[in-house]
Amino acid sequence: MSKIASNTKYSGNELRKAIDYFCHLAIAPEFHRHIVDNDEEFTKTEFFQGMQWLRTESDDLYNPDYTDLIRVAFTTQFSRGRLSDLVSLLSGRNFETRTYEDSIAEASFKTLKAGVNNFINRTNFQRFLMIIKSAGFISPKLIRSQNAINFAYIVYLKLRELGVNPVSIESYVRRWLVYSILTGRYSGSPESVFDFDIRQISKKHLVNT
Repeated sequence: MSKIASNTKYSGNELRKAIDYFCHLAIAPEFHRHIVDNDEEFTKTEFFQGMQWLRTESDDLYNPDYTDLIRVAFTTQFSRGRLSDLVSLLSGRNFETRTYEDSIAEASFKTLKAGVNNFINRTNFQRFLMIIKSAGFISPKLIRSQNAINFAYIVYLKLRELGVNPVSIESYVRRWLVYSILTGRYSGSPESVFDFDIRQISKKHLVNT
């Protein structure tokens, strides 16, 4: 969050607020009034328009914190699982030449912004929750792993991005979440497993196409 907020050149502070505000609203819809009263500049942004639906939302099945949101947005958009890679990319690191380039930093902020917008999108978020509920998870007490539901949302967003049939997406997401929880897949070294899984999903799509 510090890395994002410190970059004013590519509107990092605005992006940081979007992440922070969404997570607050997901837990406390009444926080909407605080934003309106105290941050008029932010209310003019596309981020605010994209998250206003939360002011009337009371579902607490999935209340992500800022780390969850960043992890999902980053892994989906960059097909990487280690948040240290995000910090490097936002700094402009070229992993091949091991140099730092401003164009990479600019592109990385743009890509992360797209990921955040996809995460907070009302249609995406609510359809994902409907899939989770259809698998029998009607209470947060039934979801014993935050990382499991995070990656289930990654699967949903990534498969939508790849143009997979909606019916197939629902089936994949349900099974992924159930198996992840039953096997404790993300209980140890989650970043390494996130990195492996998202690369396999992207790789499999490339092979199939």
